[in-house]
Formats: sequence, C-alpha cells, structure tokens
Amino acid sequence: MTDGMHRVVYINAAHFLARYKIQHDNRLQSLLVLDLFSVILHEFMHTMLRLILNDMNISTPVDFREAGISESGTEIEYQLFGFCPDWLTCYEMKALADSDINIILTSLCDNQPIKLPIDCKNYARRSTKMALDITSLTFNKPFEI
Repeated sequence: MTDGMHRVVYINAAHFLARYKIQHDNRLQSLLVLDLFSVILHEFMHTMLRLILNDMNISTPVDFREAGISESGTEIEYQLFGFCPDWLTCYEMKALADSDINIILTSLCDNQPIKLPIDCKNYARRSTKMALDITSLTFNKPFEI
C-alpha cells in the first residue's frame, strides 16, 4: 500500500487446529478451505466497515443492537449462505457431503449462486471463536497477543 499501512485480519489458528486436528484426510482440506473462506470474509467485512466509518475500534465499529442494524460479518454470510454455517458440524452430522463442499467452492470461485443442502441450516455457528476480534490496522509491525 502506498500509505505504508498493512490491513490485517487476524485469525485464531488454534480454533482451526483444534477443530480439524490437522488430520491427513484430504477430504477435510476442502472443508478447511471453506471454513477459512467464511471467517476471512466475515472479518473482512468488519475491516471494510471500520475503514468506511473511519472507526478503528478493536471490538466493533457499530453498536449493532443500539443502531438496529445487522452485524456486517454475519450479514455477508447470510447473503451468501442464508445463515452462518458451522461447516465442520454440518460435515460430521452428514448434512454436507464431499461433493457438496466441492460444488460450494466451485460456485464461490465462479461467482455463482450457492445452493446448500437443506439439513445444513440445522448447524448454524452460534459464536465466532474462530476470529480473535482484533481486526485492525497495523503500522508496519505485527500485532502480538
């Protein structure tokens, strides 16, 4: 970037490592890609909102309850998937097959509508432990916890 700042989305790697246990199962690699895509998109929306509002609040740039508007990260997932999917639980509960994962990823890459199996809606993510909630601007140095 020309202004010398890096825009960074921090992701809680421990969340993914614990959930996927880095198994040597190639089927889980595509599922992990889908899960990572979702969290990156979710957190990217927070970053964009912060930039648009010029509010670099670490927690959230808007008190969504007070403002009566949708939370930006959740809203983008609703726009794409109809809800906030817990991809691994969908897979473990057999609501999502390997072929479904590939179709979803292909649809995302091709900018096509996404059709999820009906049973996936039973496995919505209830919290966002996958992100550290510290999406921010950094000034040429890494942020450490």
